[in-house]
This record gives sequence, structure tokens and C-alpha cells, in this order.
Amino acid sequence: MAISVLNHCGFDVTVCSINSNASWQHPGRTAQLCANGVPVGVLSEINPSHGETFGLDNRTVVMEINMDVLSEIQSTEKTYASVAMYPSVIRDLAFLVDDRTEYATIESSLKTISPRVTFVELFDIYKGEGVKEGKKSVAVHVEFRSSEKTLEAKEVDVEIEKIKKMLEKEFGAILRV
Repeated sequence: MAISVLNHCGFDVTVCSINSNASWQHPGRTAQLCANGVPVGVLSEINPSHGETFGLDNRTVVMEINMDVLSEIQSTEKTYASVAMYPSVIRDLAFLVDDRTEYATIESSLKTISPRVTFVELFDIYKGEGVKEGKKSVAVHVEFRSSEKTLEAKEVDVEIEKIKKMLEKEFGAILRV
């Protein structure tokens, strides 16, 4: 949710995995947040052993954002875009990639594959039953829109096919159905 808020505030947000030495952070479930290419914060699940110490029964995530850095990189230039005249189409895609593949690189490729792709949002990363060892399932919402007309299903299908080929070529991804 915080990533969406930062995106809507005009920041280009990426999430990169980092190795953390902090004992309170869950190993492998810590990420660095970058806005406009500048590190601005950390998103981390609390290590379960520390969570128990504080009486946390559920998995808990902590986010830290350095507002001083964020305010320094925020553009004061205002840009305006006209209200979209035509509706968007949102498709959910899930695909398998190598466990070492960082989402930020996938997101960057998705955002630049077509001018019709107007928004990409990660909503799930899954490792476990049904997913091979060394792989992870990544699921995203992809929004498509044309400034010239309402997109038809077959036009969006063509865009999905382009995405599928790009994911296969660049990341060795397999689209899940």
C-alpha cells in the first residue's frame, strides 16, 4: 500500500532485496525501497523469534521511510495530464521465475514494453507447495489503456502475448494459467 501511495505522489518506486544483519529482521524477507533511484527506506518482516518477544502472534511487517530524503528528491515541478477519455483494462498475470530474479527488474521491463501499459503493481510472491525448488511465482496487476480508443479484448491479448514472450526471453519465465 505504501508503494502505491508513493507512486501516486509522483515517485518512481522500486523494491530491491537486500541482505540485512539486523537480528529483528526476517532473513530473506527484507527489501530496500528506492524512489526515483534513491534509497529512501526499508520494508521488512519481523523475525518470528523477535515477534514472540513482543507478543506478536501473526507475521508483522515494518516499514521505515526517511521523509527528509523523500522531500529532497521530490520534484516541485507540477505536471498535469488530461483525464483519460477511455477506460483501462486490468489483467492479472502470474508467472514462475528463478528465485534470484529481483522484482524491480521485471517491473521495469513490464513498464517499458508498450505505451499501452500504464500501470504495473505487484500483488503476490509465492514460494512453496506447487512451485519447484529454486523458483517463485510472481503475480502482478497490469493496466492497459489507449489514449485513442477503448481497447478491445483481442488488442489486450496481443499485448499479453508480447509480455509473455518478453518474460520468457529476458527472465526464463513461464506464465501460469
